[in-house]
Amino acid sequence: MNGKSIVALALGISVTASAEPLLTHTDVFVSGTDGYHTFRIPVVETAPDGSLIAFAEARKYNAADPGFGKQEIDLVYKRSTNSGATWSPMNVLEHAGELWSAANAATLVDRSNGRLWVFYLRSRPGRSTDTSRPGTDDMQTIARWSDDNGRNWSEPLDLTTVGRDTNDLTWRASVPGPGGAIQTRKGRLIVPMWKTPFANFAILSDDHGRTWQRSQLVPSKQGGDENQIVELADGRLLMDCRQNSGSHRWLTESTDGGQTWAEPRAGLTVSPVMCAIERFALKAVGDDLDRIIWTGPKGPQRRQLLIRWSDDEGKAFADGRLISGDYAAYSDLTILKDKTVGVLWERGVERGYQFLTFTRLNREWLEQGSHHLTISRGEAAGTYQAFTDICRLTNGDLFCVFYAGYGHVSLPRSDFQRGGRVCYVRSKDEGRTWSAPRILFDGPHDDRDPHIAQMRDGTVVCSFFTYRPQPDGKTLCDTCLVTSRDSGETWETEPQVVAPGWPSSAPVRELPDGTRILGVYQEEGATAYGGVIRSTDGGKTWCAPIPIGKGSGVRLDAETDFVRLKDGTLYAALRGDRVNMHFATSPDGGLTWSSVKDIGFRAHCPHFTRLSSGEILLTHRLPLTALHVSRDEGKTWQGPYQIDSTGGAYASTVELKDGSVLVVYYEEGAGSAIRARRFKLKDGGVEFLPLDTP
Repeated sequence: MNGKSIVALALGISVTASAEPLLTHTDVFVSGTDGYHTFRIPVVETAPDGSLIAFAEARKYNAADPGFGKQEIDLVYKRSTNSGATWSPMNVLEHAGELWSAANAATLVDRSNGRLWVFYLRSRPGRSTDTSRPGTDDMQTIARWSDDNGRNWSEPLDLTTVGRDTNDLTWRASVPGPGGAIQTRKGRLIVPMWKTPFANFAILSDDHGRTWQRSQLVPSKQGGDENQIVELADGRLLMDCRQNSGSHRWLTESTDGGQTWAEPRAGLTVSPVMCAIERFALKAVGDDLDRIIWTGPKGPQRRQLLIRWSDDEGKAFADGRLISGDYAAYSDLTILKDKTVGVLWERGVERGYQFLTFTRLNREWLEQGSHHLTISRGEAAGTYQAFTDICRLTNGDLFCVFYAGYGHVSLPRSDFQRGGRVCYVRSKDEGRTWSAPRILFDGPHDDRDPHIAQMRDGTVVCSFFTYRPQPDGKTLCDTCLVTSRDSGETWETEPQVVAPGWPSSAPVRELPDGTRILGVYQEEGATAYGGVIRSTDGGKTWCAPIPIGKGSGVRLDAETDFVRLKDGTLYAALRGDRVNMHFATSPDGGLTWSSVKDIGFRAHCPHFTRLSSGEILLTHRLPLTALHVSRDEGKTWQGPYQIDSTGGAYASTVELKDGSVLVVYYEEGAGSAIRARRFKLKDGGVEFLPLDTP
């Protein structure tokens, strides 16, 4: 080409990984001390003054639940005024009487008046959730409050007739939480409850606890018991419930402040146990993201405490981080005044339930090695950033390109006069730090879906397509190339149109004989299919698109990428519309292609990387941002392995010098950004690694 070259324009500041991770453990209650056999059922709350209150069941004679055998349980608590580093002597909140039990606490803070509430059950001697008699006060629902941050407490308030229907001759008992009571942003107090026979519900107050009402039961044939509640960003409520059978928990939502609940859907897979769920961050109050956190045992059974998080309001949860490899059962969560996370949990070393341990951790620890680094965000490049690709240059740099505009489609307008554009960031230290974003190409149309590759002659090639709506309502899309001959410092200003009328969302790939091939795709009314274009003269000229899957009867509506197998066969993956991803093969360098076949899973935006160890990585969207791996040249695929809980994707990978892999992708939505994570393959999945130590 004869296009003029320009120096790319700097747009912002560099991005680096941050902050010191924090993870500390302090034993708060030790079984066999203070005259009690076992301490169980941890509940923790941050008081209005920032102090912490840790509640526990002090089980006097054995480790059994209320009403089983000779048992007496007191509800006890300790306070901490230094973020959990040390704790006060133990206080008894309720000793109900000889062989009585006070158990299963749930707490909340009323922000309007600073009142701290605790809800719990009180049961008569020998009465359990199995043996409590309907219509009696064998098992009572009790509340108390404190107006001085847990130093002193009110007399008990009996909520038994609110907590259960005494006219229901099958309703034996009602139990709070444990943990998980909240005040909504509108001010309603909500306490999660469960009953026997098993079902879930809540009790509610709109007048700061003066009066209470009972919600409808969660409509479920599966039952459900121990539960907690979190408020979603849009005001809906999410209840996370322990399963009575099966491998996974249950999630149910309420759109009316907890008065009614939807049919449950499957939750996280975990051993049946009390788990904790808590709001960690909320954009509506000034945080940089919406995030919910969750704790529970990884397993097997009640072992290895795991913390997981969801950045999409409970739709999906990240694989998470292991807090401890010890015995681990019940847990509860609180957010401290400094935005660190507090976890009070049942821990054991030789056996379960030896300690109730308080763990404090911060976001930096949470995201270290198990979450993403944001490598570009914000107005500097564009408020909407998406559609990523990455490659390694011969000088060792990692070069990441992406689309930047104001939305998913960014046509020219007054504040973005040339529409969406192609930008890039560069790393010279294996992904630890990244340059400011720079403009690579900005034509007069919406220039989108960029991809990047370096050819053996040193030329760096950026492929993308232009999006141009026409007066007749149709849209023209042309695949274009621009090149750089100085490792991406300067770029041609006049694009080479190589596939008029065909979009592309893949990098140019070079075969051993020097042939360059680029995946493209086409939509014609109700049908859609993939294709490739080829160049045998170093990119000077390109053939007309060679279709893949045309006439198959399957709508393959977008991105096409391919990888060369060890025997020279080309293996192409094609996005499916409402069907699984499909694949086709070519024995002759892309000149002809087989019929398309179902690959076996749903996926969008395929991107291939061949590792030096031989595996083929296929990154894609659905579910969320994910990865499949083939170790037998595309015959079978293992996965999906979740990369992130965001649904943007358009992920691509590059192998780092130590054999680990860096993946880049984008988060969908307003204020979207470009993310990166580092991992290595292992049997049965991937292991995420810190980004600051490639």
